[in-house]
Amino acid sequence: MDKIKEIGFKKHLMTAISFFLPIIVASGFLLAIGNMMGGLTIDNFRDGFSFADTMSTMGGYGLGFLPMIVSTAIAYSIADKPGIAPGLIVGFVAHGIGTGFLGGVVSGYISGYIVVFLMATIKVPKWMDGLMPTLVLPFLSAFLSGMVMYYVVGTPIIWFTDIITNYLGNLNTSSLFVYGAII
Repeated sequence: MDKIKEIGFKKHLMTAISFFLPIIVASGFLLAIGNMMGGLTIDNFRDGFSFADTMSTMGGYGLGFLPMIVSTAIAYSIADKPGIAPGLIVGFVAHGIGTGFLGGVVSGYISGYIVVFLMATIKVPKWMDGLMPTLVLPFLSAFLSGMVMYYVVGTPIIWFTDIITNYLGNLNTSSLFVYGAII
C-alpha cells in the first residue's frame, strides 16, 4: 500500500509519452508519405494494394491503436511487468468502447493501480509465488479493470469526448486558429 502513496500521476503519464511518441512520429510519417503518394487504407487485402496503400494503412494502424499503447505504458510504469497484460487488455476495452486517447490514459491508471493494490493485498503460499505475475495478477487485474471501464468510467468518458468533439467540430476557422495559437 505504501507504493500507492508514492506514485505520481505525472511520472506515469511522462513514461507513457516517452513510449508512444516514437510510435506517433513513425505512424504519422508513414501515413503522411502514403497519403502524399495517393495511398488509401486497405480494407480488403485480397483486392490488391499498392505500396502507398501499405504505408497509409500502417500509419493508420499505429495511430488507431494509441489507446492501447498509452494504457499499457501507464500500467507498466505503475506496476512494472505485471501491469503490461491488464494495461493492454483494458486499453483494447477503451478502444473498443470508443473512449479514445482519454480512455486509454484512464484505463492505464486504473489497471496499474489495481495491479499494485492486488500485489499488496493478495498473499499466496510460497509454491504459488511464480503464478502471481503470470496468471493471478494479469487475470484478476484485467477482469477488475475491465469491469470498471465498462460499467463505471467508460460512459462518462464517451460522453465527455463526444461533447468536446462536437464543440471543436462546430468551430469556425478563425476560432480554430485562436485555439491553435493558444495551444
